[in-house]
Amino acid sequence: MPIKPASFSTVNYVCQCLLNDIQSKNALSLELFDGTQASCGSTQNLDLDELRAGILETVDLLKYQLLERAAAVGQSRNSVLPIRRLPPEVLSLAISYAMAEIDNHNHQRRLIQLSTVSGWWRTVILENASLWGVIHSKDPEWIISLALDRSKESPLTVVWEAPSKTRNLTGSESYRCSIEPGDFFKLVSPHTGRWRDTTLPKLGSEGTSTEWLKQHRIQVSQHLRQLNLCWDGPLSPKNPVTGFSGLAEHLSELKLHKLHVYSADITRILAASSQLVSLNLESLVALGEQTNQPNDASHPTVDLPNLTNLTLKWLPSSILDPIVQSLHPTTEAEVSIVHDMAIQRNHDKTSDAFASFVARLITSERWVAVLPTSTNVTLGPLPAKVELRGPLSATLPWLRLRCLPQTTQGYSVELIIKSDKLGSNPEPVVIEHLKHFPK
Repeated sequence: MPIKPASFSTVNYVCQCLLNDIQSKNALSLELFDGTQASCGSTQNLDLDELRAGILETVDLLKYQLLERAAAVGQSRNSVLPIRRLPPEVLSLAISYAMAEIDNHNHQRRLIQLSTVSGWWRTVILENASLWGVIHSKDPEWIISLALDRSKESPLTVVWEAPSKTRNLTGSESYRCSIEPGDFFKLVSPHTGRWRDTTLPKLGSEGTSTEWLKQHRIQVSQHLRQLNLCWDGPLSPKNPVTGFSGLAEHLSELKLHKLHVYSADITRILAASSQLVSLNLESLVALGEQTNQPNDASHPTVDLPNLTNLTLKWLPSSILDPIVQSLHPTTEAEVSIVHDMAIQRNHDKTSDAFASFVARLITSERWVAVLPTSTNVTLGPLPAKVELRGPLSATLPWLRLRCLPQTTQGYSVELIIKSDKLGSNPEPVVIEHLKHFPK
């Protein structure tokens, strides 16, 4: 049989009786149950069911009051702990250093966990917007939205990873799903002006990012240190242009694959990025110059003195030439070049920036091994691996007549010819150039 709810007056009456009994250290008076006159007042008109309900509600009330009292005691005790004497900015800095050791995919979960330690910790964590600036695809959408909101205007680390087994907060491994690339891009794209370290290896795999790129340009911010954008899938004329605006003076790593871009954007960004350490460009499609750009044949000078890793593969001359025109990689730099020589056939001999660049690589090492095959010529072992793709009838004349003569110091050439690599019937022009190759 359910207990009827007690009236407010009954709750007050029972509460007062219990409090009096507690204060006198005596058990609750039995007069509440035998209908006689009680010390707290008359019980003649009380219904027993209502009285039972009153007792239960009173117990709940007392529990709540005791919990409040216990919380107050705990807060009073915590207020004198040494860590509470730290200024908020010092505690915030300590938490920042600790969070730096946490994997990106666990960052937000750990931060939410720390914010429950105490009210003071929560206040300090919420007031430090930079702590919330790690956006990872393996977090659920509500956590990503929460982090974007709490990070306010702070720089962001944005990472998309494929679903996989990852280490969780307890140290064990568990399978973590990942937000679809298009949905993830939809969440982070309005914040491109805050990107600091960004890895999006699946750009364009869904319609969301395609539609956004058709209407917007990626705002390269002053905070940007790392940018990794790779188109997912084959190149197509229907793919949108990935436009860039702004400069990134602190950029240290740039990776762009399979994108439609304006060559002027790439040159402008690189010319302003003197701190760049790693550059990886592959299979970019160069669009015509933008209508709002000045009609000037000159390009800003790209000088990357801190470069240690350079990868340039399958780039059109409008992108490649301004990059390599003044570039002087050190012998310690790791360089990998793959170039389609078909686009060099009718190139103006007086402005062949790529030929001059390869000549500088040869000069830095003082010797070069040349290995021709039916489809390419490989140069090595330079500080770079240079692969010239195309028929030997175009590649060998370019290398012998336009590249090697530009070397500024003496060098040695080792020509490695393997008959099985040249094909069954080499063209006469190929044989002629092999005969007259520098010894």
